[in-house]
Amino acid sequence: MLLNWTENGNADIVQRGVFVSFNADLGNPAGWSPPRRIVEGGSWYPQAIGLGANDGDTLAGTEARFFLSGFSAWTIRFRRGASDMLAAPVPISRETFAELFGFAPW
Repeated sequence: MLLNWTENGNADIVQRGVFVSFNADLGNPAGWSPPRRIVEGGSWYPQAIGLGANDGDTLAGTEARFFLSGFSAWTIRFRRGASDMLAAPVPISRETFAELFGFAPW
């Protein structure tokens, strides 16, 4: 599951970051892993859309398109294994977001 955290907690669209949490059994609400930040900053509504013929926003294989605010300039890869292998969060400033998409979401 991808989660976002607003900068000021007031439902604004300026983000502190995008986080990921995993759960092997969706029937177990206590089974979610602690959220880990994967993007520092960014914008609202993170999505991972699978690349396979039967994939979508509810099922993604090991690689998916990563979207923020409906725009994608990235792919995201999922791998089973130790959580200490996660890379450092990718910083996406407001300025970088605007440069990538020619649009300022705030």
